[in-house]
Amino acid sequence: MSITQNNGVCPALLISYNEAVTKQQQQSIVTRTGFMGALLDEGNRVPITLVQTVGAEMGHPKTVRIKFKQRQTDADVRTSKSCDAGTQKPYFEQDFVVNGYSEIAIQVAESTIRTLCDTASAIRQAGERRDMNGQAARFQLMEEIWYEIGIDFDALRSAINKELLTSYLTQFGTWVGGDATKTFEVYRNANTSGLNKGSVILDGYTRFIQEATLAGYNGVPYVVGNGSIFLANEALKSGGDSAMGTNFSAVNAYMKFNQDVLAADILGGADEAIVFMPTTLQMARYNEYVGEFARPIGKMERGTIADPVIPGLRYDLRVLPNECEELYDIFIGLHYQLYGAPTDLYATGDRLEGVNGVYSCQFTSVNS
Repeated sequence: MSITQNNGVCPALLISYNEAVTKQQQQSIVTRTGFMGALLDEGNRVPITLVQTVGAEMGHPKTVRIKFKQRQTDADVRTSKSCDAGTQKPYFEQDFVVNGYSEIAIQVAESTIRTLCDTASAIRQAGERRDMNGQAARFQLMEEIWYEIGIDFDALRSAINKELLTSYLTQFGTWVGGDATKTFEVYRNANTSGLNKGSVILDGYTRFIQEATLAGYNGVPYVVGNGSIFLANEALKSGGDSAMGTNFSAVNAYMKFNQDVLAADILGGADEAIVFMPTTLQMARYNEYVGEFARPIGKMERGTIADPVIPGLRYDLRVLPNECEELYDIFIGLHYQLYGAPTDLYATGDRLEGVNGVYSCQFTSVNS
């Protein structure tokens, strides 16, 4: 049973949850936002990314115009020697703007901090900024303020992940051959014909890998979901050699799977999954308070703060003190947008017409 009260003062020997034995638990129990994790995975990064492009000038976001040409098809191949000139291939152009934004607001009163133990008011280093001389410096925040920020990262991360999932629904192209979506049976959900419930259906896995790699992209596909594909991957972790000589534990080396507990609600069902080949989807983002803008404006401190769970992800941070009421308003936010490879990368008649490496996919169970 929890007790809500406002007299958590030290003389009563009450301590904050984050000061107890489970100090890190509140911040370490996070929603599994596997889509964002897959997008920011090291294997999905490219040397020159939209992340760098939109924020190339510190704090000055730009519209990006992406250009590409379509390759020729086998119909363009000549069957005899000729001096007839070819035709110039036109550029296709696509404007891309990062216009998504998510933010959380936190307020902490000094009067609250004063009623807590001394450790609540201890100063700790958090975030990056510049001082008035333009030198790199660190944010200094009270421990209680840092605690408030730490337990709210999950809400911000989840909200961003939901927006990215929603955007995914408009990004996928076709499978090789023109199918808009494909379904693969990967998990047995019932005892049947001498086969145990909870076993993996290898045929579904191998057919998926075959279809996903037909286009010829480098690397293995990223798969994100939480339905039958999650159950199948968990079963694979404990798999050894079958009677037929199949090493089930090695099967999942042919994909990178990330669990996402928010995916089902956004995609429309537990068996819906996100599938994309490396680099075909990117989470473009930029920070406002970097470079010359990572410094105070008036009494507001500005800078960036790192996500404690996802490496390389930083949020904009603003701290505005209310001098009269002796409280702090904290704002943490991020500008971001999901970018998917164009669906007209390949010309009409090309075997990859409509393919962009981002796929609509379902992984299902056999229930009888």
